[in-house]
Amino acid sequence: MRVLEELADEPMSKAHLSGKLAQKQLSGHLNKESRLPVADGSVGFTVPEKPRIRHQVWLAALV
Repeated sequence: MRVLEELADEPMSKAHLSGKLAQKQLSGHLNKESRLPVADGSVGFTVPEKPRIRHQVWLAALV
C-alpha cells in the first residue's frame, strides 16, 4: 500500500501525503485507502485522542 510506504519515511499530514502521491488535492480514494490502516493500527496519530484536529500528523506504527 503506497500510503504505508510513504509514511514509513516520515510522519506527515494527510494533505502532504496527498501531494506525495501526485494528487492535486485530497481525494475520496485517499480517504478510503487510509481508513483500513488506521482501523488495523498500522497507522497512528500524533494526538490519538483527537483524530480530527486540523494539525494532525500521521505516523507509521512500529512493527
